Amino acid sequence: MSFFRPLSSFVSVALVSASLWVAPARADDVADAQSLVKDMMASAVNDFGGKTLPNDQLEQIVIGYFGKYASVPLSSRDILGRYWARATDDERIEFQSLMVEYAIDSWSKQLNDLSPNQDVTFTTSETTPEGRIVLHSLIINSDTTPVDWQVAHAEDGHLVITDVSIEGASIVETMKADFTTIIRANHGKIAPLLEALRKKIADYKASGV
Repeated sequence: MSFFRPLSSFVSVALVSASLWVAPARADDVADAQSLVKDMMASAVNDFGGKTLPNDQLEQIVIGYFGKYASVPLSSRDILGRYWARATDDERIEFQSLMVEYAIDSWSKQLNDLSPNQDVTFTTSETTPEGRIVLHSLIINSDTTPVDWQVAHAEDGHLVITDVSIEGASIVETMKADFTTIIRANHGKIAPLLEALRKKIADYKASGV
């Protein structure tokens, strides 16, 4: 089973490259972005490959991945889109916390299915009009899966993975579509989305899924 196939539900539409012209990514930035992805893949294989870990240990490891390889503020802004500007400071803080918990509860237990024989081969790269790097790659295991990685500089300048697209399905855009549907159904209010996330997280924990 491919590592990222379970995440195609987080996880993220084709990446932001569609109808606009995009420039080739700078070689040094591309090399750094590729190193980031390779490091994460190697860590995942080491942490999860061929192992069945208890839920609490799985969740702690995944929390560490958010801190090392992602930017919760960047991803939160991407997911909420224009509604991010409408959210209060308290709503933004709570959304970031709930989004991480929701993602962990949704995916972490599936990582026990990770094959220890994962490899990534990069094909091409480009930059989006917003200056983010898109790496096109193939994840090779028992089969070959096209995976696109979107990489950006966090506020402090270090590189983070902001989106992953598996076979054209973007994690961020999938979450954005689901979440904005709830917001729009509630006249643009963020609070009902936060309540829906709280309920979903509680359901996960109650069911042990």
